[in-house]
Amino acid sequence: MRVALIALTAAYFSLLVVPRWAPAVQMAPPYLLFWLSLPVVLIVLVGLAVIGGIGWAITRDDARQQHRALTLAAVLGLALFCAALGLRVAASDGLPAGSRKLAFDRTAWLERTATYVYPGYDITPRQKMLGDVVETVLPGRSRQEIEQLLGPSLDWPAYKNTGRDLTYLLGPQRRVLSLKYEWLLIWLDRNGRFRRFEVAVK
Repeated sequence: MRVALIALTAAYFSLLVVPRWAPAVQMAPPYLLFWLSLPVVLIVLVGLAVIGGIGWAITRDDARQQHRALTLAAVLGLALFCAALGLRVAASDGLPAGSRKLAFDRTAWLERTATYVYPGYDITPRQKMLGDVVETVLPGRSRQEIEQLLGPSLDWPAYKNTGRDLTYLLGPQRRVLSLKYEWLLIWLDRNGRFRRFEVAVK
């Protein structure tokens, strides 16, 4: 019974890490339930740890053992949460989940549907190509070369005062029920060549 409970808790907290390898998961409605339940589960675990710890300190005999088991179970649950959170951070490479799923393909990038979400809560083709774009397409290129590959920049008013030189729509934010969109902002140096990028959400 204890082993099954530990396995269930580990599986629950592993949902924190899954989107790093399967980004579509975090766009599915059931994942919203996970995020809504997470604070409740953590509060319950902390409460059980405190209650069990106090009971362990002030009781004797059989009751003491029960409180000890309760405390250890709650602490183990919190440790599993910390481990999953640490793994999520360690697995992050500075880009949103799923950004390295496809190599850059100019034809696919320029498709009219490249920023649309397809059935099944998948991320867009542009979002899947993002890693390859920022690592192999942009470095060293001029504005003209970038626009030749990625198409004309969008003059989006929300980013007018950011100082960016080029703006590209990537697709809806990788989160369930989000009404915001991800954008690739590109800055050029004084020689008109790629300097840096940022993935922004508006």
